Amino acid sequence: MKYYDLYIAALALLPLLTAGCQQEDGLPPHTGYSDEVITFNTPYWARSVLRDGDFEEGDKVGVIGYCKRGENPSNPDADMGPYPWEAKRVFAQPDMFYNKELTYAGNGTFTYEGYYDEDHREVSTGICPWYNDRSYYYSFFAYYPYAELTSGNTGTIRDAGGNAMGTITLSGENAEGNPVITYTMPREGFYTSSKIPKLDNVPDFMLAYVTNHRQQNGAVPLEFRHLFAALQFEVNNYTPNDATIEYIKLEGSRFYKSITVTGEQSGYDVGSDRYSGVFDVLDGQDSLLCPAGTIEATGGDGSTSGEITPKTTTITDRNGEPVTLMFITDDDNNSDNKGAIVDGSGQCTIKVKVANRSVASLDMGVNKTFNAGTRNIFSINLVGNNLILQLRATDRWEDDGDSEIVFE
Repeated sequence: MKYYDLYIAALALLPLLTAGCQQEDGLPPHTGYSDEVITFNTPYWARSVLRDGDFEEGDKVGVIGYCKRGENPSNPDADMGPYPWEAKRVFAQPDMFYNKELTYAGNGTFTYEGYYDEDHREVSTGICPWYNDRSYYYSFFAYYPYAELTSGNTGTIRDAGGNAMGTITLSGENAEGNPVITYTMPREGFYTSSKIPKLDNVPDFMLAYVTNHRQQNGAVPLEFRHLFAALQFEVNNYTPNDATIEYIKLEGSRFYKSITVTGEQSGYDVGSDRYSGVFDVLDGQDSLLCPAGTIEATGGDGSTSGEITPKTTTITDRNGEPVTLMFITDDDNNSDNKGAIVDGSGQCTIKVKVANRSVASLDMGVNKTFNAGTRNIFSINLVGNNLILQLRATDRWEDDGDSEIVFE
């Protein structure tokens, strides 16, 4: 992750934001509320592997917010606002926001609409203020990308073209206790040879939470974490000849399909649903030409050392974007299958066919190097007559280690 001074910048903007949300802008004064507003920012570069960059303007985030709603059975008349999250989360209910849509406005800041009263009723359009009492503790739980709830507590994430990218299910608007967020991939149970799963319809699902935030702490910093393991592909040609990749296929059964995160849970729980199928990594292309490496010259007479600098070709989709497959991994520290992308009864194999060479395959079902929030590069290395298939695991989107198997 790359950190920078967005947090400071957003705090500097706070007086301007609050000044713009006074009565002259249409927000009526309301008993029990402050004249300062709740603002959100992202205090670091939230890298999305799909874009290799930060949030883009217009990206949307969903937020659930808590402060004082909820009744302590042992003290039903108590004002729960001054209680820290640890003391009130068992019976807390959303009162600040419930699946509130935040829109990324650039410069690390988010905007939103909706001003609520103590009974969680929207009373005006604008930005939500804090309660008057500065001793109150607030807690916020956010997910990306946003889904509008259309069927009870469930909604479908959609891309700019309206295509489904999975579903979000939240704990109820009146549910007590830690919020529960479930994401389910838009995968069918089983794909046939004539119908393959799409490559790009699973988003870079991320979560963030902030507990025990007070008004005097300023803007709420949403520090997102990646939930999935991402797999990208490249070809490194160490030979002096062009090479043609005829196909790259990732096929398997019993891939994990859904995950659930409860409150401040650092990991997640894997659902019982599964899917199976074959991914066409070349995204329908008949083949892929990989240019030859460069033979290094060593002298002014044109002589060479024979050493070859490889030419790297990134596998891209039809839109020219790097092919990125998102997978849920087993995150249970007590599981013998931790780090795998299929369950203990499943299998996963990557097959690579280079023209004039035998098919090379790598059994990924036994590979336990995948972890939540990691980016992995699957490298196809052409070295002489050999194919070296290398899986380079990374930590939070930066290079960290590798494991390799050689096929001759």
